[in-house]
Amino acid sequence: LYAMYDATIKYTDACVGSLFDFVHNQFENTIVVITADHGDLFGEYGLLGHHMVLHDGLIHVPLVTHGLTGVDHHVGSPTQHIDIMKTLLSIAGADTSQFQGYDIRENSRTVAISQDLRGTVDDDEERNYDRIRKYNSSVDLSHLPKSMVTAARTTDFKLVQTDDWTKLYKLPNEEEDISNKYPSEFEDLRSFISEWMDTEGTPFEVAPDEAELTEETEEHLREMGYL
Repeated sequence: LYAMYDATIKYTDACVGSLFDFVHNQFENTIVVITADHGDLFGEYGLLGHHMVLHDGLIHVPLVTHGLTGVDHHVGSPTQHIDIMKTLLSIAGADTSQFQGYDIRENSRTVAISQDLRGTVDDDEERNYDRIRKYNSSVDLSHLPKSMVTAARTTDFKLVQTDDWTKLYKLPNEEEDISNKYPSEFEDLRSFISEWMDTEGTPFEVAPDEAELTEETEEHLREMGYL
């Protein structure tokens, strides 16, 4: 699996290089952003894939920009995809009032927020846990979240919270709960999550319309782990 993953990265790197060269040969004053939607687990928490937990292997993804000026000061600061979207659209002169993120040319965040629900047993269909049990009915899943899981990450710490527990990790170690060793950081990040949940993290009151998908498309998305 490691070899295939490394090969995929190398192939993707070559494709990105070709695309980058093509774009710069065709256009001037172009901004290029290279990032990812998620990473993958290779045994962390006993899992393979990209669901159920908020380990850094999933949420700490690459972010490389080219042609985006005025952001050197931001290197090393926590950044979210919504920040990049707001920055790019601000440069293009679009209305960004709907976005919760920051224009990274002007502001920085100290904490990045992540959430996951689909992988937990609160999922109405429980597909993700059932998918694991299909291959091993006796597998112990007691260490996995049983509700919405929320993570608040700084450059040095990550607080992970569910309905049942709250743990603090000193990165890159995500196995030892060090809440008692760093009570100040624990309380600061727990307060951050609480305030965020009451403001920007409030669920939408109106659910979006579900898109009509063909059976073939649904099966394809399910095989990739998105349904």
